[in-house]
Amino acid sequence: MVIHESAEDYLESILVLQQRRGQGRSIDIVNELGYSKPSVSIAMKKLRENGYISMDADGFITLNESGLEVASRVYGRHKTLSKLFVLLGVTPEVASEDACKVEHDLSEETFRCIQQYLEKMTATKFDILDEVRHLETGADFPASLSIGVGAGGKDLAQTEAYADAALDLALGRGGDQAVVKRNKVEYFGGKLQTVEKSNKGKSRIVGHALKQLIDQSKKIFIMGHANPDMDSFGSALGITRLCVLCEKEPYLVIDEVNESLQEIFRQAKESDNYQFISSEKAVSLADEESLLIVTDTHRPSLVQCPELLKICERIVVVDHHRKMEECIENPVLAYMESYASSASELVAEMLQYMISKKSLNKLEAEALLAGMTIDTNGFSVKTGVRTFEAAAWLRRQGADPTEVKRFFQEEISNIKLRAEAVLSAQVYENGVAISACRKERSDAQILCAQVADQLLTVKGVKASFVAGRNDAGKTVISARSLGEVNVQVIMEKFGGGGHLTTAAAQVDSGIGETIKKIMDMMEVEQDDSNLK
Repeated sequence: MVIHESAEDYLESILVLQQRRGQGRSIDIVNELGYSKPSVSIAMKKLRENGYISMDADGFITLNESGLEVASRVYGRHKTLSKLFVLLGVTPEVASEDACKVEHDLSEETFRCIQQYLEKMTATKFDILDEVRHLETGADFPASLSIGVGAGGKDLAQTEAYADAALDLALGRGGDQAVVKRNKVEYFGGKLQTVEKSNKGKSRIVGHALKQLIDQSKKIFIMGHANPDMDSFGSALGITRLCVLCEKEPYLVIDEVNESLQEIFRQAKESDNYQFISSEKAVSLADEESLLIVTDTHRPSLVQCPELLKICERIVVVDHHRKMEECIENPVLAYMESYASSASELVAEMLQYMISKKSLNKLEAEALLAGMTIDTNGFSVKTGVRTFEAAAWLRRQGADPTEVKRFFQEEISNIKLRAEAVLSAQVYENGVAISACRKERSDAQILCAQVADQLLTVKGVKASFVAGRNDAGKTVISARSLGEVNVQVIMEKFGGGGHLTTAAAQVDSGIGETIKKIMDMMEVEQDDSNLK
């Protein structure tokens, strides 16, 4: 049988129906293409007789190997052409219609050139992102473009899934970038700071959705990332309050806390308002119907108790970090906003719509404010209008900034260690400062972060990298910048992540080797547009 354009359309429609519904019948093709029933019936008979499709007793159609080959080729052309037309400025609806007209008649040579053009875009690091960014829009914010590209899938469906996942990653990371997903994930662009959203409608909607999930749950577990910081702990206490107001008693999963959390953790335990349990205990109590709320991270490998992710079927994620390829799959509710300063800010916004005028206790309000203070370096970075509005609301709830400062008090030995690290820092001509905290400590990540923040106050420093050793034998890296250097991109190459101006990573190599890698990387990539 010679495959004509109409037959290709039929086979393509069957493939689309299978991907959309899992199966389809002749009547579904009638509705899909708008052809008459007799025409579709005759076409199906010819395709079946020539071995392109099979049809069971109930009329459900299956593509045979030869039919799948034709359908995949045509549909692949359709998707590629549609994306190209949209990239050129055509609306998605018109792009799809025009792709249908072109996909059959386009020569192999022309289609190959189109594919090569898309490969060229990758090779040139999608410089179209720069072109769009410099467009004059007349608005208060620059134009931006997000692109997701999938390649190398075992079939068309998988390749399309790669592209969708890549676009989700690009948007979840703040937009203004292209993400290519094949055997590995590559990032291009991401030069703009995430634009703060002025509308708080999403906070209200997410808050009400979370409240419904809490009301429907008998067992609730709340956890942040392993080795929790003030933001992770503060946001967890805030969500606990929401649960209590719903007349639920949640479990807070924490194995141990570092020195920086000792004071606030002690106060929380002494209050008897919270049920702190270990990971081991949580695993023994949890079941499929339990609700698990994860704060301040979306990466399964970083949570306090990864086993809970496997047990609980209903998971909520509240996080402010840019989305990574490694993320918790299929949460029932995800509130991930990379514009936010902290998870504490997101939780505080939700609470404003969910509780009465004075329902937070003093400790919870101060914990949330402390989380915001730490993640913004004293409200100096990653701080928008909504950050200050959330802080003002927490102040009205009873948070005392003076008491918050007490959470940050530390031993004089820590101050001396930071001073030593600052003194030993090397500042290079490109404005990059690199240093190390040589003493092995359980709170090495926090100490390195503090040093990195302090190095940014040095005149001429555009970015800072500080490495240290924790008591688990890992080398931790904290990276900070003033915006000219995208430290998130650099930390991702070490297996970490974060934001454009604030990022971190953890590696197995020694401090000396790690610092050398950072220095080599900056020398090679200091002129790379992705880092500027």
